[in-house]
Amino acid sequence: MTNRINYVIKNFINFLNRSLPVFNDIKQFFDDEFLFDEQRNDFFQANWEILVESLICAAGEEFLEAYGDGADCNGASSRVFLPDKIPTHKIKCITKDQGTILDLITGVSIDLSNLTFHSFVNFENGNWSYTSPLNAILLENDMDKTICVVKMDNVNFEKSKY
Repeated sequence: MTNRINYVIKNFINFLNRSLPVFNDIKQFFDDEFLFDEQRNDFFQANWEILVESLICAAGEEFLEAYGDGADCNGASSRVFLPDKIPTHKIKCITKDQGTILDLITGVSIDLSNLTFHSFVNFENGNWSYTSPLNAILLENDMDKTICVVKMDNVNFEKSKY
């Protein structure tokens, strides 16, 4: 199942890398940057549910944790489709070959076990953004909510039950 999950997630990344330049181009029509960010979060979540969740979760039984900040189009729910469903599973990042992995922000070796997958980002010149190419993974520390960014090529993905 891990190979399937990795394939599906890499396909999602490829989709985002192709579509983000087009999506980000409409930012010029938004007077409010916050509103644009909310629209982009809805875009991410809708495609996460279609391109990832629907392919790696048992239909009607399993639901993934929200991608990134989730969607805001359905009130309190972070989901786009089936907004009344609560997550049963999440995506975990595991280090390939049990090697060490560096946080690109601090340069410090980190343990992925206490970190929650958030989203894919572009990391350049010490900063991350939601622009193409998405080449890194944004993770959040479960304890203190600090963020880390790691290289995508050092990580495999697995689905984990809550």
